[in-house]
Amino acid sequence: MKIKSIFIIIFILFHSCKNGISSKDFQTDKDFFYYEEKVEENGLEPDISDLPVEQEELNDDEIGYLDAITEDFDEMEGEVEHIDLIPLSPSRPAMPCGANCRQVSFLSTGDVGIEYDVWGDWLVIGTWQRPGGPVTHQIALVNLVSLNYFIIDEKNFRVDSSGPAVGHPSIWQNKILYIFQINVEPGINYFTTFYLVDFQEKIRTPIWNYTYPYGSSALGSTCIFGNIAAWWDDRTSALGGDQVYMMDLNERRDILVSDHCCLSHNPQIYGTKIVYDEGMSGSNMNIWLYDVATGEHRQLTNGDWDQFCPDIYENIVVWTDGRNGGTAMSETNMDVYMMDLTTGEERPVCTYPSTQKKGVFVWGTKVTYADTRNDPVYPDEGAFATEIDIYMTDIETGQETQLTSLPGKELYPLIHGNHVYFAKKDLENIWSVFEITLE
Repeated sequence: MKIKSIFIIIFILFHSCKNGISSKDFQTDKDFFYYEEKVEENGLEPDISDLPVEQEELNDDEIGYLDAITEDFDEMEGEVEHIDLIPLSPSRPAMPCGANCRQVSFLSTGDVGIEYDVWGDWLVIGTWQRPGGPVTHQIALVNLVSLNYFIIDEKNFRVDSSGPAVGHPSIWQNKILYIFQINVEPGINYFTTFYLVDFQEKIRTPIWNYTYPYGSSALGSTCIFGNIAAWWDDRTSALGGDQVYMMDLNERRDILVSDHCCLSHNPQIYGTKIVYDEGMSGSNMNIWLYDVATGEHRQLTNGDWDQFCPDIYENIVVWTDGRNGGTAMSETNMDVYMMDLTTGEERPVCTYPSTQKKGVFVWGTKVTYADTRNDPVYPDEGAFATEIDIYMTDIETGQETQLTSLPGKELYPLIHGNHVYFAKKDLENIWSVFEITLE
């Protein structure tokens, strides 16, 4: 198989809200945490008849070296691999987490980090483990009814930090998207492949890849909805930094969504709409929307502060907001805001004088977030708080509900239907996923 893409072996994230956070957010540097983006449960098939300009159609001044690393997509045709999905049962006791709550993942890896996504009765997880030697990366699929899990892919990361690595999984119906990366030449020539797995048909297909010849590259946070996938990477680092891309999974061509005026991250998809943040942390990051069906780019926020980490459900967009003093990196006194795309109305969801950490999610009228208000030492410092709980606000009634009150940190409360999922270290000190059933 010919590989033509690169992916960062350590999966470097900057202000990421849906793939990871900096190591200072944990008690030790080793607690470097990732989780993956939500994909909404809806049968919509995006209309891809009017897409933004493809990379290869841009002129040389616009794309720099990008045209030099584009290869023939037809070379990837037919490279379908059949995979064995062997069910594995939980091998350790579940950690109690309160009424209507249960632990749902029991992988043996995950002391270093975890990322996850949910669709229906299925949970996809990316983990990595450092048991005193090379890091083990895994992509696993969990059945939320039986709690059996299946290993989709596994790689042992080399001690010299050159890979191989797998990560950033997302799920939609019976399809899983994830990324593989390896460095084949020290310091340069990183290669990345995007894989699409159909776990009902038990096949894995490489759908796209590229080469980054300028050293380690950053790439992160995939999401998938229907035939549309999105992510961000830094191939345009010479032109402004990380950018958001999308792909029609049928055509298998990457398309630049954001421009390269500044950094763009954290895409989320609902139907034909992609939301993402753009800007430099501390320098007025804002929320943007791109509609695949109409080709419209729309700036949703324009404040003199950081507004970032968006999520979208139907016509509701939510995000983390720093208008009361915080930035994407400092996580001090952050709030949650929303916009109704139908009316254009912007209003607060939660402005409690603590930090509502980046990683805010919406489903229907419910918005979920992690909050530091109960930390005895750092109640408004998201980067240093050691007691973090999950909260939910109903945007119709304004009622806020505390969902967890466990010792330590509960993070990234992804809401899907009448369930809220969050990440926490379990009894074996391994990052795991927990599920709350809403009453």
